Amino acid sequence: MKQIAWIMCGLLFVSVACKAQQSPDEVIFDRFMTVAKTDKLAQLPAGPQMEAIARFFLGTPYVAGTLEGDAHETLRVNLRELDCTTLVENVLALHLTLANAQPSFDAFKQNLLKVRYRNGELLDYTSRLHYTSEWIINNQTKGLVSVAMMGDSAERFPLEVYYMTANPRSYPALEADPSLLPALAAIEGEVNALTVYYVPKTAVRSAYPLIQSGDIIAITTDVEGLDYSHMGIAVKDASGVVRLLHASSSAKQVIVSETELFDYLAGVKRHTGITVVRAK
Repeated sequence: MKQIAWIMCGLLFVSVACKAQQSPDEVIFDRFMTVAKTDKLAQLPAGPQMEAIARFFLGTPYVAGTLEGDAHETLRVNLRELDCTTLVENVLALHLTLANAQPSFDAFKQNLLKVRYRNGELLDYTSRLHYTSEWIINNQTKGLVSVAMMGDSAERFPLEVYYMTANPRSYPALEADPSLLPALAAIEGEVNALTVYYVPKTAVRSAYPLIQSGDIIAITTDVEGLDYSHMGIAVKDASGVVRLLHASSSAKQVIVSETELFDYLAGVKRHTGITVVRAK
């Protein structure tokens, strides 16, 4: 009996030691996988699954700029603190991970890299999909998402991005290594040649029937040099009203907006409309 007790103590020690070696993000990932298994998220269609994954992060603190660092670009994994972009990227990467035969933390990191970087390749700071319009088109090309058709409500969005090269001091990597600017300027030119469509915010309510729960909502802006300024996940109730689940800078956490999407957009002067993106 004493030998069995010593074996059990040894196994317990190993288990505790393994957990102690886990990063905080691995602990959150494991907690998510427990929820996913209990709620059978892997069996849900893409939209409801995306919404359920996003809801897992409700209450997570909002922190801006968690992807920014020096000129040395690395895959930054942070499930503890989110901004609007990292919320959407993490939700999409977890959605892809649930489709894996073995949905491990390493598989999640590989999916996150695939979502975040041009053609899924991390080369340097400029290989990250910084502008949302390119993020949408490149992830569509990779087969991860599609742009949802919004019928007669949609219009072509005029692209004229240059914000990053015009404001390098706002980005630590660009300030640390100005030699990145020519490559980034070339990328901005390529982005401006893309074709993306949006629904002007005055017409968003009429587009509700075409929006599904779990859709990615990318919000266009009239800030000079930018294309989009915010992202979130659509939450649609039984009456057909759409709200935004997002990392809110004003609420300082991930929330579902109290007001419907139409009113939320109307309340922010620089928001001009939405592009709706659907996970495959």
